[in-house]
Amino acid sequence: MTSTAIGPATPLQSIWDMWGRLKDSGFNDRCSIRVFEGHLYSLMDDEDYYEESGNRKRINSLLYTWDHFRECALKDEKEESFDWSSRKIKRNDADHERINLLSDILDGDLRCLSD
Repeated sequence: MTSTAIGPATPLQSIWDMWGRLKDSGFNDRCSIRVFEGHLYSLMDDEDYYEESGNRKRINSLLYTWDHFRECALKDEKEESFDWSSRKIKRNDADHERINLLSDILDGDLRCLSD
């Protein structure tokens, strides 16, 4: 198989460890959210891993949920008065609750991936 990937998939244990640190931070650092996203998408970019790991459907489900999570987590970037120099995310209570719900779903999706 010819691969067009820019690199190998990030090991699942590394992704799980980063996810734990991201959760511990309260999902308040936009840079960390974007860096983590790159590691998640590496699971799809590595065609060998994506096609041969037995996780293709699980990865698709994980990334679908992640896209919703990211949209909610980085919602403040759409505001006209957004400060691009700040890594800190401003979030209201409703968005914070939604982030917590989506993070629980992502927890389950990540646990279902197999090495």
